[in-house]
Amino acid sequence: MGLIDGIYAIAMTLIAIELPELASQLIDTIDQQVEPTTISGLLIYELIAYTATFLILYELWSFHKSILKLSGIRHTLQNLTNGLILALTCLGAGNIILILKTKTELASKEINAGMSQATILKDWINHGTATSICMLLMIASMFGLMSLLARTKANPKESSSLRALERITRTKAFLFLLFPLNWLPMLFGSQTPLAPVALVILAYIALSHVNGAKLRNRLDETFKGSS
Repeated sequence: MGLIDGIYAIAMTLIAIELPELASQLIDTIDQQVEPTTISGLLIYELIAYTATFLILYELWSFHKSILKLSGIRHTLQNLTNGLILALTCLGAGNIILILKTKTELASKEINAGMSQATILKDWINHGTATSICMLLMIASMFGLMSLLARTKANPKESSSLRALERITRTKAFLFLLFPLNWLPMLFGSQTPLAPVALVILAYIALSHVNGAKLRNRLDETFKGSS
């Protein structure tokens, strides 16, 4: 359990450490002939992106740890599945940092080149489509692997809770597989996706919070019963 806590904590911390440097890179361009609202908008988006990342990592950690508390790791396949989830957690953190870095570098270059506010904001949203889709697919894979992990029958006393977690994580995996449809309009000539990916994830988090009260109560009971 300690390894799981550590990996998720490190993933969150690495992104948090990177954020001030990226923000500083944007702030350094303030002396250029650019609208202050442009810099402010980009900085706010970076903060939103970090918030969305933190919340999704927290949700992944909550489900992952709850499943392991109920099922344990009793055979090789479970151990392999658990290892794959942790590996994807590390890759996901690196992917988030890459997305934010490339967006920030592009925005800085365009600001220094004197490009218009509309162009800078549009390119910021559009840039990194492939890496953003890759990130969503990684999250879908993590939830899918957690669903497999919850399918174990090693702990009959907790079978109903594990079935609930299996069903919920499978549904979440399916949702994240659908999220790349956000870029579908770009295949038909649109210059931007339906919404910035960070806002898509925040909307998902908000809906999960509204509809997840019963699940949170169940998870709380799980942790109390296991302690």
